[in-house]
Amino acid sequence: MTTTERGTRPVAGSVIERLKAVVGPGGYLDEPSDIDPYCRAWRDPWHGRVPLLLRPSSTADVARIVEICAETRTAIVPQGGNTGLTGASQPHEDMSEVIVSTSRLKRVLEVDILNDTITVEAGIVLAEVQNIAADQNECTSDSCDPNTGCAHISKSCSDGNACTADACDPSTGGCFR
Repeated sequence: MTTTERGTRPVAGSVIERLKAVVGPGGYLDEPSDIDPYCRAWRDPWHGRVPLLLRPSSTADVARIVEICAETRTAIVPQGGNTGLTGASQPHEDMSEVIVSTSRLKRVLEVDILNDTITVEAGIVLAEVQNIAADQNECTSDSCDPNTGCAHISKSCSDGNACTADACDPSTGGCFR
């Protein structure tokens, strides 16, 4: 098996400028004090440094960032919620990497009530997804509420089970079995 050593040269200024242009003025951090929290491990004293933290607002931005970094052999440290305890999303100390944070990728792409699924972008944290799901459980003309007799919304029966058309048992508040 062949391995490639990680380059340890700092990210070139021209690369930094190209990456900034992709995400625009609100899509990056370049002040060390602003970047610092993204470079620290939660569990141990590990601390890295990068010259740039990118916060793309679309998957097209992410694709362009990856393209530029691949072309220039610039390492990427991806970060989601930055809540992990393994240190895997912390950069090295040598300024040879950029962080790509998903924090601005927060769109809800689809709420499929019948199949009980929500498709979201990578920057939405679990609590936000749970709030979206809870909002979908409000009684609408299609919801499964034993008091109104409507059906079709998942997890609206009082027993917490998913119901489909006319599957909610008004006597128990649960789904027919």
